[in-house]
Amino acid sequence: MRYAVCYKGISYKPDYSGHRGSEIIDFAKSIPSHKEHLINPLLDAGHDVDIFFNTYKSQKVNDFIEEMSPVSVSLIDFDDSIKAGNAWWQYKIIENSLDLTKEYQDLNNVKYDFVIVVRFDTMFLQDFSNIWIPHGAVSLGGGSSDDAFLVISGEIFESVREVFSKAATDVLNGWYGSIHMFPDRLKEVGIECHMMFGGGQRADVEAQLLAYNCHVSGQPPKPTHKSNKHFVPSRK
Repeated sequence: MRYAVCYKGISYKPDYSGHRGSEIIDFAKSIPSHKEHLINPLLDAGHDVDIFFNTYKSQKVNDFIEEMSPVSVSLIDFDDSIKAGNAWWQYKIIENSLDLTKEYQDLNNVKYDFVIVVRFDTMFLQDFSNIWIPHGAVSLGGGSSDDAFLVISGEIFESVREVFSKAATDVLNGWYGSIHMFPDRLKEVGIECHMMFGGGQRADVEAQLLAYNCHVSGQPPKPTHKSNKHFVPSRK
């Protein structure tokens, strides 16, 4: 199978001010776990893996490009006016990442079986190849970091891209919807969401941080959970 791994967001910023206060975001801290638990297991299983970067200009980004060899890169200037939790940008940056993948697909006449969208500031604690990932659905890491790690089945790639694009536009037009509402936006158009870890009920899922198997840098790692086959019920 062929996988696209789309890294999005901040890859390096020594003075980022976010929900956890001032912190250093540095993809260099995450690269070893991504190679060990995501990229190499897929390659070892005989899959093709293409890496994409959708990130900001920085003094380290060229080092990251050399280390990870992405097939396509989009670099923009960091905009300090866009604060942490900006729903429009959270939807838009995923839309842009999927556009980057689509452009490469179209230019090179390839098709991905799965598209993985992941933040640079995440760290994996178990092999991705051990996780059950269904076709025809979007698989989520779950918990309070829905947008940090998601896997899109190739059959529904275009439909998912349209959902994120419309959500970004709707936020600009006054819709109040955080990034954590995108599972409901997907379900509204008939796209199932699979929860990679945790319980089968939304209330249980909310209590489970992505940190159980893939955690945002700066959060303490927790014991890993086995993957499951639950699908996410609507919040409504």
